[in-house]
Amino acid sequence: MIQNAAANHSPALIANYTYELVKDFNSFYQNVSILGADSIIDKQFRIQLSQAVANTIKNAFGLLGITVPERM
Repeated sequence: MIQNAAANHSPALIANYTYELVKDFNSFYQNVSILGADSIIDKQFRIQLSQAVANTIKNAFGLLGITVPERM
């Protein structure tokens, strides 16, 4: 996505990707208990997935020149 946005001089591609990621993760978060997972493996996976999504959002915002708080 980053290469495509750079090649097309279109930061909107990064913004749209990030928006879709946030919508998808919000849906996941609404429907799946992260800390209340049935097994420790599921819980660890869901925490790691959440961290990966957070890092992706932070990196995308950085590319767009948007600062994010360390904690909300």
